[in-house]
Amino acid sequence: MPTPPIFQLSLGESPNLRPNPRYLNPEMDRERFGREDNLWFQSFRNFAEKEFSLENLDFFAKTIGLEKLFQDPSTRSMAVAKLNSIIDEFVGNTAPRQVNFSAQVMAEFRNADSIDKKVHAIVAMKDEVGRLIKNDTLNRYLLSEDYKQAARRVDAVMGTHYSSP
Repeated sequence: MPTPPIFQLSLGESPNLRPNPRYLNPEMDRERFGREDNLWFQSFRNFAEKEFSLENLDFFAKTIGLEKLFQDPSTRSMAVAKLNSIIDEFVGNTAPRQVNFSAQVMAEFRNADSIDKKVHAIVAMKDEVGRLIKNDTLNRYLLSEDYKQAARRVDAVMGTHYSSP
């Protein structure tokens, strides 16, 4: 029987790296759990930065809710500004924090001839980056020395046992 994952990465409205309940100290209260959750996510962000993957996390975070903004006529102008900001920072040819995407989603983005099609392409990019984060960056983190150091630190402070599941 395979070992359950130590962490569950959530890339929703409030991104976090949440420990699997199997590895939690049963006496841990909600406030401690929240602090521990933040410690893990910050450690993961630091790892992603060292691995040149932080722009992926930030791109994903900034694209959350973009579709919803475009659906509401009262927030459409704000959505266009947000879309342009995302493109300038992560997607455009001169983007300072350019994210690498597959040729397929880049072609969809380049061929988008309307704002709605650009939004659809950005959402496809977000989904692709989310899969990469969950299937690659997180797995590398869990095998890294950064994870082992964070586990020892969290174990000492929180009374957990991540360093020896």
